[in-house]
Amino acid sequence: MSVQTEKYQIATKTQDQTYLIKNKNDNILLYVKEGKTQVSNISDETLQDFQLMNSRINNALKDVKKDLVER
Repeated sequence: MSVQTEKYQIATKTQDQTYLIKNKNDNILLYVKEGKTQVSNISDETLQDFQLMNSRINNALKDVKKDLVER
């Protein structure tokens, strides 16, 4: 699976535990292969961006769960 955002490209291949995050300039920020970190260049700004994304996803899921329970 691959997702392109305004700032990042995120690719995963869960069957072999491969995860890749690149920035818009194609620099590798995080590369995990077979569950082992190969490259880790995560800055505080990148970490904050992903924490914000995670928070937004969780909030959206709460709304979906609430709608399903209320039906």
